[in-house]
Amino acid sequence: TWVSQRLRFSVIAGIFIAILVVALWWGNIFMGARLRLNDIYFAPAPTSDNIVIIGLDDASLNRYGTTPSEWSRTVYIDLLNTLIDANPRVIAFDLLFSEVETNDEEFAQALSDIRQNDARTRIVLGAAGVNSTSRQADTDFDYNVYTFQDALPISSVLAQNADYLGYTDTLPDTDSIVRRQPSIILADDEIGYSFSLATSLAYLRIPNTLAEKVVLPVPDGLSVTDTIIPVDDFGFWQLYYYGQPATTSAQTFPIVSFVDVVDNNVDLSIFEDKIVLVGLINNTGLLDQYLAPSSISGNLMAGVEIQANSIESMIQSKMLDLLESVCSLCKSEFINVKKVI
Repeated sequence: TWVSQRLRFSVIAGIFIAILVVALWWGNIFMGARLRLNDIYFAPAPTSDNIVIIGLDDASLNRYGTTPSEWSRTVYIDLLNTLIDANPRVIAFDLLFSEVETNDEEFAQALSDIRQNDARTRIVLGAAGVNSTSRQADTDFDYNVYTFQDALPISSVLAQNADYLGYTDTLPDTDSIVRRQPSIILADDEIGYSFSLATSLAYLRIPNTLAEKVVLPVPDGLSVTDTIIPVDDFGFWQLYYYGQPATTSAQTFPIVSFVDVVDNNVDLSIFEDKIVLVGLINNTGLLDQYLAPSSISGNLMAGVEIQANSIESMIQSKMLDLLESVCSLCKSEFINVKKVI
């Protein structure tokens, strides 16, 4: 009959729609759409002019080695000796100085010397966690932490001359876009901080020994001095992006080549009282580069530039409130970027 045919058609149509919805859901299409919708909040904005990037670019890699792991510690000694009278406020290496190598003692002395200059420059060295074990809040702490079983070893003689070790682990969402940063890290059963948070604490002149008295849990997230950082259940927070990925013709943050600094081809006043980030950028080998919400043309953004946007977000207290419904579904996976040198 006509009624039974219509009923049969409705049932078939309902089954087809249900299968389609499930397929879209499992294919992360809904998730991707919701994440992309969140990206409309990003628009170019002025920076505080407190950050300068020293880039391990093509010219630097061509001179010293195709990967930072080939570089001698003397290269960084030359950099510090050049910057010592420029009086930067913070020098933060978005790199890993793993284990002990020749010239570590001399490098450590150079770190000590620049910490004693007129600006009392603070030093942040990169760290990285491995074997993540949990995304949930650790019940032993009042705040949400991200847990690693281990951390990659850092040369102890260098670590002793740093104000902070900052975890550089990169956190993409399910669509491979980096929108969020971790805050507090637990690795080797010791509490640490993400690279951006550690650098911000160094910028504020907060000693590592007092950090736990300054970074405090609050109902809305974490309180860092007068700044409230909204965090999700995993301790992640959403940074703001102030511009598109850097190109040779357009930069959100000033970028100077490593070789130009050590060759004294740069006006050193650009570094005075600034946060100086040292990391891979403007290289054609696609080293340490990711998609960002501001990657309108599909260009990749260097990890050190993502860190710059993160630190700038903290300086300006410009952090987006996390959408709980979105973040609970993100289930982001850490990519442990082993920038081992």
